[in-house]
Amino acid sequence: MSPNVRGFLYGTGLIAVIPSLGLGLALANVIGNWNFFLLGSVFLAGFVTALAATSRRFWLALGQVVPAVLVALVLFAVGFRYDARWENADIGSAAVRALLFAPLALALCAVGGGLGWLLTRGSTPNTSLERTRDR
Repeated sequence: MSPNVRGFLYGTGLIAVIPSLGLGLALANVIGNWNFFLLGSVFLAGFVTALAATSRRFWLALGQVVPAVLVALVLFAVGFRYDARWENADIGSAAVRALLFAPLALALCAVGGGLGWLLTRGSTPNTSLERTRDR
């Protein structure tokens, strides 16, 4: 598996696991608001993807927006279904909320990916010139 795919899967896993745990804690009335888990995981997904990838770090980090919106849609639908505080909400409300979340997810992925890109700028040296000198 290439490092780029592995980095993208690491970020997608973070987006899936962390907000799911937050929603589980919210449904168990341990915490009041699980949305911070969702926001933090999107930032971390962009950051980890940019750190783990070897090329096109920032673009792969921006690609985490699609899994973030899909996970948000599923988790909002589950939250609307099983939380008593959201009695009058339905799947349409979850879809609208997930779509409203998309621009924020794009911004968080961009910030996380940009930070990861800045930290790894010089970590992969360009060896193309060294190979041509040996000939």
